[in-house]
Formats: sequence, C-alpha cells, structure tokens
Amino acid sequence: MTSTDMRVRVLLSVQRTLLGHIGTAVRAIMCRWTKDEIHVRAVFDGEINDEHAEAISEAETEIIADFPSQVAVCFKLERCDYPALIQHEIDEVAVFRRMEK
Repeated sequence: MTSTDMRVRVLLSVQRTLLGHIGTAVRAIMCRWTKDEIHVRAVFDGEINDEHAEAISEAETEIIADFPSQVAVCFKLERCDYPALIQHEIDEVAVFRRMEK
C-alpha cells in the first residue's frame, strides 16, 4: 500500500468511525500514522468521564476492524481546557476541530 493509500484509508476510517461518537466536550481529534501504526488523540474540554471514554473506545474498535491485524491502533484521551491552545505533535493531521471563538 502506498503512503497516499494509507493516508486516505486512515483519514476516512477515523472520520467515519467518529460519526455519532463525538460529544460537545471534544475539542479536537488528531491522528498520525505509519504503515504499521495509527495514533489517534482525542482532546477534551473538561473532565473526561466514563461516557466519553466509552464512546472513544467504540470508535477505536471500529478503526481496528478496518485494518489488518499487523497495524496497531492506539488512542490517547487528553484534557486541554478551552481557551488553552491545542498543541500539535509531529506529523499530526486534524480530523475534527470544534469551532471556538
């Protein structure tokens, strides 16, 4: 699979699986990948409760199902309260960003 193919597959998979799993507390969803790993970071405004964690866990399971078993999928839930700036990690792509004034 080419790097472009992987990019398209990752972005479409993450965006599709987040449908119906994003609540108002989510500020951003960021992702980065290699041919062997997909890292997704969910940035929350306020405390991350069990309901938030469960919704993200369901999305993670759906992404895992989209890729061969040799591709590791890792989700990280992070708290970053508004108005603090969300820091981008190297090679991250924003899949979702909440509108903030």
